[in-house]
Parts: sequence; C-alpha cells; structure tokens
Amino acid sequence: QRGKCDERNAQSLSELVKALDPQHLVKIMSQCNRQQQTVLHCAVRSGLNAMKTLITSLNSVSLTPSGAIAALLSCGDENGATVAHLAAKQNDIQMISLLSEVFPSEFKEVVCGTRNGLGETVLHCCRWNTVVIESVLRDLSSDECESLINSEDKAGNTVLHLLAMPRKSEGKHTKCHPTCEQAILLLLNKLGDVSVKLKALNIKNQLKGTPFLYALDMAVTAPEILHKIREIVSLPDLLSLEKDDLESLYNEDFDIHSLTTHQLYVLTRILPFDDNTKQKALMAKITKCEEQRFQQLQEAIRSTELAGVLQFILHLYR
Repeated sequence: QRGKCDERNAQSLSELVKALDPQHLVKIMSQCNRQQQTVLHCAVRSGLNAMKTLITSLNSVSLTPSGAIAALLSCGDENGATVAHLAAKQNDIQMISLLSEVFPSEFKEVVCGTRNGLGETVLHCCRWNTVVIESVLRDLSSDECESLINSEDKAGNTVLHLLAMPRKSEGKHTKCHPTCEQAILLLLNKLGDVSVKLKALNIKNQLKGTPFLYALDMAVTAPEILHKIREIVSLPDLLSLEKDDLESLYNEDFDIHSLTTHQLYVLTRILPFDDNTKQKALMAKITKCEEQRFQQLQEAIRSTELAGVLQFILHLYR
C-alpha cells in the first residue's frame, strides 16, 4: 500500500516540480511545517520514488544554489533528526544509498557532523543493521570512522554501547537483536590496531558502563557478542595483561589478589566457556578472593574506618 501511495506521490511531485519556477524550487523545499520538517523529511516517510523525484530535481546544477543541498540535508526536524537520521532509523538502505551516491560530500558532512535531539549521530540510528552501517561508513577515512564510532550521545552511549547492552521488553531483559554481534564485528574491523579497538570497547557512559562490560553482562543470554569481541581482541589484551602473565594465572603459587576486581570480573565471565581442571581451580581461587574482599569491606564499614573504606574502594576500581 505504501508503494502505491509512493508512486502516486512521485507522479504528483514530478508534475509540481515541472510547473514551479526553478529559481523558487529550493526555497520552497527549504520551508518547514509545524514539526520543523522540510519536504525531504516528508519524502523519507512517503517512499523512495518520491525522494528520487525530489533528489533528481535538486541535482540539477542550474537549479541549485551553492550550499543549498548541504543546508537541506543537515536541517533537523523538531527532534533534531535530519533526513539521514530518519532513513537510518527506518533501515532504508535504498534511501541511504541514494543520498550518499547523489550528494556524497554533503551526505558525508551530515554523517560526521550532525546529531539529533538525543545527541545521536546517523550511525547511532543504524543500530544493528549491518547493511546500512556499511553504507554510512563506506566513504569515510579510518580516522573519521574511529571518531564516528566513538561518538557519544547525551547519555554517553556510543553505537557499541547500544549494540552490546541488553534490551528491555515489558520490564524484563531480553536477548539482543540477532545481528548485533555482526554489527559489533563490522564496527571493530573498521577501527585500527588493538589499542584503538580497546579504547572503543572501554568508553564509559553516564552509568559507568562500557561496551565490553555490557557484553560481559550479556554473556549468558547472548554469548555470541563476547565471542565476536574475542575474535578480534585477545583475552590478554582485554585483561591488560601480557600473554605470559595470563598463562601464569594457572600456577598454584600465583597471587590472585594482585588482580583488580575488573580483571577478576572479566575472568569469571570468560573462563566458563572452556571447562577443564586448571580453569576450575582458578575459578575457585577467584571466588575465594572475591569473598575475602567483600568481608574486608564489611569489616571496614562496621568499624567506621572511612580511610579503610576509601582505600578498599580505590583498590577495586584502580
């Protein structure tokens, strides 16, 4: 039904464009309705044929003043969403492709430089759609990809946060979208060396959560995400340890208390994937260490030794 409506709208638009004075076309298309939407915003919802009609008319050099295309594409509605934001949220790969192919420089400017009212980039709006993500990132340099992937919305979330964190349905946590792990893999592959990938995985949002910690939290219900991360970043790198240090964890004389609470947490989430005698022994040592730390914190609180509490907390989060 939308397709038939789109065809009728495209035919009507084509007739109107031909009837309009070319000098006034861009001016009319730049006008906004009460929702601060331009004609292009409405065309995204109407369909591809309507958008093609408008884009074709705008692409005529004789009609379009310098800078008019960039202004139109970067214009936000009442929610700050540009045409590209809306197309990305609709997972409309054809619309994204049309905009990027006809107006490559202007589209790139919108992708890298505009945010909606929630502080989201166009990439945030793509979420788990790998085809749309690929189209959005296709013409960006490695530095531009890194900057965009690490861009935070108003809650401090990057696109990796949104992909790794659990969804909520009727108050209950649910599994991530089936293609979240492919999207995470695609984004991490767009980044540079391991240090750049680790930086992206360890960006903290306002709740102090990182994409890596969310992936750990989802290890039970969505282990594929953690597997995808481990395909690219090794366990020693995730733990900030040397390979030899990681192997020494299994030695009986290894001091488990030398590890931070973050490192222990990572180990408790990752080690259960492989079940053998050495890892069972290490898991037992980790559990005992965590119990001892908890008891130390309780004792410090009971004795009201503020300095002791603060020192212990600093040890946990160092």
